[in-house]
Amino acid sequence: MCEHLNGFLIDAKSNLLSKRIIEVQKLDEYVLNFIFENKMSILSSVHPEAICFTIHKKVDFPCEQIPFLKENLCGLFLKEIEKVEREPILKFQFNGFFERILIFEGVKRSGNILLLDKDGVVLWALKTFKGEFRKGIPLEKWRLPPEGQKKNYDYISTNPEKIYDFLLERNKGKLRKEIGGKIKFLKRKIEILKNELKEGENFLDFENIGKNLLSCGDLHRRGLSEIQVFDYSESNGKQVNVQLEPKLTILENAKAFFKLAKKGKERISRIPGRIKECENEIAKLEERIEEVENMSSLETLIKEKRVIPKKERETRKNNKIPKEVIKIEFPKHFVGYAGKNARGNEIVSFKLSNGEDFWFHCADYKGAHLIVKNPDKLDALPFDVEKEALKFSAEHSSAPKGNVVEVIVSKAKYLSKVKGVLGAVYVSKSKKKRIDLN
Repeated sequence: MCEHLNGFLIDAKSNLLSKRIIEVQKLDEYVLNFIFENKMSILSSVHPEAICFTIHKKVDFPCEQIPFLKENLCGLFLKEIEKVEREPILKFQFNGFFERILIFEGVKRSGNILLLDKDGVVLWALKTFKGEFRKGIPLEKWRLPPEGQKKNYDYISTNPEKIYDFLLERNKGKLRKEIGGKIKFLKRKIEILKNELKEGENFLDFENIGKNLLSCGDLHRRGLSEIQVFDYSESNGKQVNVQLEPKLTILENAKAFFKLAKKGKERISRIPGRIKECENEIAKLEERIEEVENMSSLETLIKEKRVIPKKERETRKNNKIPKEVIKIEFPKHFVGYAGKNARGNEIVSFKLSNGEDFWFHCADYKGAHLIVKNPDKLDALPFDVEKEALKFSAEHSSAPKGNVVEVIVSKAKYLSKVKGVLGAVYVSKSKKKRIDLN
């Protein structure tokens, strides 16, 4: 085993043993961050080009939550860390409400992170391998990699810069691909606009056809599919055949040709400007690609673009909260609203909420309805945010102090009104979580 992996084990034991895990973040398809209560974390990557396990201070990069890992790890204490003999594999044993084992596999070509129960059965895997000699399939018992794997572990790093550089290049690639897709879209759009412009130029000929139709006699005659008219556009003039719509009169056909000619003129006046706009946007995007190539800060590169949902935008615009509602500030800049009474609960649940917002209410007792805004549409709230929301719901209910109570957790999209009862809701899908009011 490489010396720096020995150093990782020493650091991990001295910093994390007996510490409670509070959050699991997914920074990338291959990178997970396990945060402990002392704000230290295990930052891990299992990409073949960046196999790395490192003890690190908490990083504040944009990330996803993994609800299953949150349910099965957050709140547990790290009991033991060990390395599997002659294998680049680390085992982290957690105790608490139940026992869980976290496996870090540093196998170069097929590294993985798995969660096992106390009997070694796979509950979750970052990557699911299927094959005669591979493990990682949920509900099967985990087993070691097959014999014959290389035993030189020098490719395993404990340097956080390794993961940082990996994430930087990965996100550069993703952003380049995204911008490149926009450029391709704009180029296709330009081709479509050029075809429309060419078609519009051809439409100009219809104006002359319409004028010729107006000089051919009975304009209210209907039922003709073709008519011969004299074309005056040329100096000598000549007879030409014009295809008509039989359901229309000659006059109505002439108006239809004039309408197409007008459409052609509009295209000629409008489309060149739109083509120019697309070309300018392509130039800006190409400059943006060059800027991305020169970026050296991951924080700048993956800075989140937060779009405020319509209802929240309107609330901010008015900057006025109904008197029956209170606003609550939660950790990590999350915002919540709670009802002071039945009318306030009605407003919170059905007027201030969006479908993906989280909804809390103490089970079996009267109390405040609480929503926690979820503009990024997360599947689960961060551990410390959810903990505060559970605590608020329990404390702002009629539940006796000092008890362990259950709080209903759902999303606003699963709520429906109970007719005739102000503030009453029906919840079609929810979970119950316990909180100790002590």
